[in-house]
Amino acid sequence: MYISLSLAIIVALKREKKPRILSEIPIFVFLLSALCFYQAALNLIISLMSINLCISALRGNINIRQQIYRAITVIFSYLTYTKIIAPYYLRFIYINMSQHINFDHEGIIYLKNNIKTSCHLIFNFYHGNLMHICIISYSIIYFLGIIFIIRKPKSENLTNIWVRLAAYISGIGIIILCALSLTVFLKNPDIQPRVLLGTFGFVISAPLILVSISCKPAYQFLAASLCVIQIIPTLALSFSFGNYLKQEFIHDGDAIKEIEFHLAHYTTNAQTKLTFLNDNPSTSSMNVKKAVHPLIAKFMTTQGLGRNYDWYSRGFLKMNNINYDLDNAYNLGNKFVPTMKTCHVATSFTENRITVAFQSQC
Repeated sequence: MYISLSLAIIVALKREKKPRILSEIPIFVFLLSALCFYQAALNLIISLMSINLCISALRGNINIRQQIYRAITVIFSYLTYTKIIAPYYLRFIYINMSQHINFDHEGIIYLKNNIKTSCHLIFNFYHGNLMHICIISYSIIYFLGIIFIIRKPKSENLTNIWVRLAAYISGIGIIILCALSLTVFLKNPDIQPRVLLGTFGFVISAPLILVSISCKPAYQFLAASLCVIQIIPTLALSFSFGNYLKQEFIHDGDAIKEIEFHLAHYTTNAQTKLTFLNDNPSTSSMNVKKAVHPLIAKFMTTQGLGRNYDWYSRGFLKMNNINYDLDNAYNLGNKFVPTMKTCHVATSFTENRITVAFQSQC
């Protein structure tokens, strides 16, 4: 992930004095590599490019040709990743995560739910009076950018002002969209950890815009303060979240090994179905992470091996060569009576269906 983010920053910072199509080839390679390492880096890439567009609009040095070339490069690299690399060369778990929603009635419902989830995460992150002050400050800074462009010198023509204003407003709109996370357009978005990458672009956007408007020490101090106030909790949350995911992955791996052990004792065939009755409860060591930030606790209720996180469960089964059809829509009518029990898992086998209940304690 860190390699991917580093490549994203390189792509955003690389600028050519005389843009040429050939100069976009290394950018294409960097972008494709970043997506292969961590697909969600697209959020940060587009956020940083949008910040660059806003700053160029404020300074009045927009290179339209370069912006068009870079936009085409991003689109082409993403299409190459989603249409060629992900379907044929990446594992099952990543292929499922790359499926886009269709813009029909069902797709609109997906999109609404994804946006709701993403907004819920951001509102939870920006809790407290200090964070509310940051959001108000950002709104004021964005508006000051518009005023800065409109207050044109007499020598600048009106058409150029409108072009700069359109570029600036478009850039701000894209930054806000990336803060919601571009993964809202995916069927299995895994929004809750990934949205923080788009939020990082949002965090540095207003301070950089403020410094571009004025280089006075007071403005530079305010910009630095706004960054620090948000970056420290963002990094702390990301670090805690990474620790949680590591523990959870080990825990879920142990549970899958136990499921494998259970399956070896049942007589199954190609029509045998596998059903998880509940979500994977967290271990005691994972529960410690709940105290770090409320978002960790909330995420733990929606992510993990079990009913809620279907693509994750299917990916774990596939990676361990457990090729049973996972049917989590099935509801067990009678009381669950386990045939076998181990540390994390209890199972029963009836009517060619294996039902799995995860246990909270060994």
